[in-house]
Amino acid sequence: LASASMFASPAHADQTNRKSFDIQLQAVVPFVPSFEVTPVNWNQAEVQNLTWDNMQKRFSDIALGIKVKSNVGNVSVKLADNQEPRVTHETDADAYYALAPRVNGKALTDTATSIVNAVDAKQGKEIQLLISSKAEGKTESGAVPGKYAAQLRLVFETTIE
Repeated sequence: LASASMFASPAHADQTNRKSFDIQLQAVVPFVPSFEVTPVNWNQAEVQNLTWDNMQKRFSDIALGIKVKSNVGNVSVKLADNQEPRVTHETDADAYYALAPRVNGKALTDTATSIVNAVDAKQGKEIQLLISSKAEGKTESGAVPGKYAAQLRLVFETTIE
């Protein structure tokens, strides 16, 4: 009898009950839109000085670098409103110089102008904002001495593709 139970033990050990238990997993990394517009080598919080060009009787052009980056599509820019941008004399509103902002050679208006395609925008691209001036109002007949000021308001947009 003792020998019969010795043989039964190993046989009984091989009869383990097993159940398969599979877990399916899935994960999604959400798309986070990213859109950046940053000044390059100048501080947006500081006033940018226009220099007087005595030969041309107007303010010299100023070029400002701006880096745009978008992971959602192309980038465009426009003037914030339909008002003609101008730099105006501090005490005489009729003495002013019209401002002509351009990006990549394109004149800016209150209608969006595409400036960087989606491929370049994804990597980030530096563009040049060129601001030139032209005498208008009282300044057409001659320079009016004094301080002038302006706020050029632009809107950068990206199109989700």
